[in-house]
Parts: sequence; C-alpha cells; structure tokens
Amino acid sequence: MPKPNNALLVKGVACTALGLAVVAAPYVVPSPSIRTITSSVSLVGWFVLALGAMMILRYIRAQRPKAPKKPLTSPVLKQRPPP
Repeated sequence: MPKPNNALLVKGVACTALGLAVVAAPYVVPSPSIRTITSSVSLVGWFVLALGAMMILRYIRAQRPKAPKKPLTSPVLKQRPPP
C-alpha cells in the first residue's frame, strides 16, 4: 500500500496509463470491430490522459518547498524616518 501522500501520484500514473491505452488502442488492436469501438471513445481517453497529467503536476507542485511569504507593504503606509 503506498503512503497517503503518494496517493495522488499513484492515481495520476494510473489515469495516464489508462488514457494512453485508450488513445493508442485503435492503432494497435488488430480486430476491426474492436478498433471501431475504441476509436469512438478516444475523446474519453484524451480526457483521462489530461486528468492524469494534472494529478501528476499537482503532486509535483505539492512536493516543492514553499517559499516564505513577504508581508505586503503599501507605499502610502510606510513610516517615514523622523526629520
């Protein structure tokens, strides 16, 4: 069982593999009847492929260290040095 923080990566890889299989099936399957069925659902394959890629990118972004946020300062509210 993968770690809970790796669940998004596992789902992303599974969706990407499934999407690639559905998109590539019409070019690989030798049977003409199966080829027509898989070519009619290629739009779903592209959707699953994009969904998997987004999950992988989201996992990568979550793993990056976060930079500390700088406080917002307004030029109007800045304190001026005493004269």
